[in-house]
Order: sequence, then structure tokens, then C-alpha cells
Amino acid sequence: MEDIRAVANEILALGGGEVDPLKLQKLLYYVQVYSVILHDEPVFSAQIQAWKDGPVNRDIWDLYKRFSRGPITDSPGTLRPKHGRTLTVIALVMLTFGNLSGSDLSGLTHKERPWVEAFAQGQNTEITMNLIKSGYVQIGNKVHALPTTQETIPTEIQQLLDRLRPDRDNEETVLEIADQNYSLLTDLVLTHAESVDYRIMADLVRGIAAEWPLHPEAAERALLTSLDRPEAMIQREALRGLDEMWREGHHELAPLVAHQALAVPKPRWAVMNG
Repeated sequence: MEDIRAVANEILALGGGEVDPLKLQKLLYYVQVYSVILHDEPVFSAQIQAWKDGPVNRDIWDLYKRFSRGPITDSPGTLRPKHGRTLTVIALVMLTFGNLSGSDLSGLTHKERPWVEAFAQGQNTEITMNLIKSGYVQIGNKVHALPTTQETIPTEIQQLLDRLRPDRDNEETVLEIADQNYSLLTDLVLTHAESVDYRIMADLVRGIAAEWPLHPEAAERALLTSLDRPEAMIQREALRGLDEMWREGHHELAPLVAHQALAVPKPRWAVMNG
């Protein structure tokens, strides 16, 4: 584990005197997020809490709050990260978020599941590793936020589900919906995949894969999320879609996707019919 002060010093050094306390807090949070999602372990053990303005570590906040909304002008301390992987994660976060303001970053965290769910439990609730893992997905070497969880299925998504039936061919209906509102399909898969009948889910994944050029990034996220379902028919449709996206140059996953697709068991009817 790194000392969170060492991580803060590195961010300030890379920030070139343009990092204010609010921005520093959000960059620290995203360093933790990227480490948890990309490497399955946190960078530091220091607690990050859900404050009104987004994720905050209290000790670092107390250290620099005197600068208010202005840039932190203290020279970064000599304490720096010990591990090369930490420096790589920090550099990636700075490349991704370094040009955004503290307010911009605060707005992003307010749209993401970990802060939303922690803050709903009460201000200053810890944003745990489990919350972070449930709120983001890895796509290649990037980290993307999943939509916030909703206790009830939104009306428009429920209306979509009402049009589909497990005992019939939904392909035409799904493609029609994709043409009208592609985000409905991807939002359903990203937020309520576990509650959808596996046959309907397979139809949805097939439709998302077929129309992926409408929104490549949303398609990637939805197809990757679909791989969490245990049913081979769903995994197969998702992998086919990911493989096609990779072959078309719009996918960042390794070409192993193509080989993984071959490892998914064929359904009995496919084996019987050659």
C-alpha cells in the first residue's frame, strides 16, 4: 500500500500548480478507482468518504483546505509513491481527468454508482472497494462508470420488457427498439441484467451486438456486462459481438475474445445439427 500523502504529492507535481483542493480529492478517488478496477487492489488504505461535493479523504482535505477554491501553491512534498504501477495508474488518471476542473470531476462522481449509493446512506459514508467494484467496468485499459442502480425498473424499460416474451422470437422487436432508442437496450442490460429471463437476455444481447455501430461504447459496456451471466447462449452472443467489434477496429480488448468465443459450450441443438 502507498501512503495517500505520497499519491497526493505526485498528483500535485504532475498538475503543474493548477490543482485545487476539490480537484485533488477527485483525482485521488479516481486513482483508487483505476487501481481497484484494473489491478483488483487499492493504492492506499486511507478511507474515502461520500461528501456533498463528491468523494473526499478527510486528512488530505484538512491539509489543503486553506486554499479553498484556489490552486494549491505548496511545493509537493518529497514523499512519493514507492511502486512503478502506482505511478502508471496516476499518470493514466491525469491523462484522463487532468484537464477537468474540480467542479467537473465532482459532477462526474455525482452521476456514478459508488458515490450515489454511499451518500444515500448518509453524508461521510465510506466509499468501499465493493462499491467501487460494483460501479465501474474495465474496457481494455480504460475504466468506465456503469449507470446508477435504481430500486425500480424505469417505466420506459418496463414497457420494453412488456413487449418481449421468453417463448417467442423477439429478434424483430429488439431490432425495431434498437433503431428507435438504442440506449434503452444497453441501459436495461447494464442496470437489470440479473433480473431478465435468460432467453430474453440472449435476444437483447444479440440485438445490441447487431446494431453496435449506433453506440460503440455503450455496446462494449453492455456486452461485457452480459458475460457475467452464466448461461452459455448469452455469453456466446456477447462474445460474438465483441469479436466483431474488435475485427472492425472499434474494440480495445485483446484478440483473445475470438478464442474465448470458441470455448463457450455449444447448445445441444447446435451440436445435433452440426
